[in-house]
Amino acid sequence: CGCVFSMRERRAQQEAAGEDPGYYGRWAVWRDADYAQVEAQVKAGAPFVIRFRSEGDPSHYLHLTDQIRGKIDMPENDQDFVLLKSDGIPTYHFAHVVDDHLMRVTHVVRGEEWLATWPIHVQLFAALGWKCPKYCHTAHLMKAEGSGKRKLSKRKDPELALSFYRENGYPSESVRE
Repeated sequence: CGCVFSMRERRAQQEAAGEDPGYYGRWAVWRDADYAQVEAQVKAGAPFVIRFRSEGDPSHYLHLTDQIRGKIDMPENDQDFVLLKSDGIPTYHFAHVVDDHLMRVTHVVRGEEWLATWPIHVQLFAALGWKCPKYCHTAHLMKAEGSGKRKLSKRKDPELALSFYRENGYPSESVRE
């Protein structure tokens, strides 16, 4: 990508300086690049990603309310996160915000592993001028498998689809409960 240094070198420099690792501020190599310079790199066939330019400050806190966990204070996001990967496919962050807005989603129920990305999603909804849905971060739903347990997967476990319960005779009232 024509970067001044690799991600590994940047991380080592950040750690040596006692700074948080990541792609932000002065560590965001292409953040303030001249348009002509960027255009030349793209025309030359250099691989690239599209990033969100964050103006967040981690010393400022967001006061968020999770519908399950209650009030949570989290630092603002300051990372210039990827929206479109080098293969042109949107990241989860971008797809979540766009899809949920277009589908008029009012509540997002997702696993606790996504809690740390909440400030990114709040920031992206705000930048696009869209209403942020309410969030519900749940503990992992586990499934017994053999002698152990594993996290349920929406891609391979039918129990995560409402149709599973309808087809197996569960009353809709019990599913809502």
